[in-house]
Amino acid sequence: MNEQWAREWCEAMSSGDTARALGFYADDVSFEDVPFGVAAQGEGFLPVMDHFVGTGNNAFRFVRFTGGASGGAVECNWQARHADDFLGVRAAGRTTEVRLVTILAFNDDGLITRHCDYWDARSVLAQIG
Repeated sequence: MNEQWAREWCEAMSSGDTARALGFYADDVSFEDVPFGVAAQGEGFLPVMDHFVGTGNNAFRFVRFTGGASGGAVECNWQARHADDFLGVRAAGRTTEVRLVTILAFNDDGLITRHCDYWDARSVLAQIG
């Protein structure tokens, strides 16, 4: 994988089109969002994607890719328009932005088999007060 691939992945994740984003993933993907404490695998990943991609409330602006064919890290700025509370804090109607680092592993077909997100929850909470 390379910078162009990472840019396309960020665009798909920002598209509001869950099927488009899922095209980057293997069926047996393992997912973890460390700050949220959310993990999912295989079919359990679909509701996660529907929440983050399908709502159209999230945009991921590419910053940098470091890695290669077997895995790497995508850095982006994650902008979220909140429809509900966020980590127990009133956030509906607010927009936040934070740096997100996603660690990825790829199979031989170039599909994502492991997706692990890291971001600063404290920074987001400070933005929504």
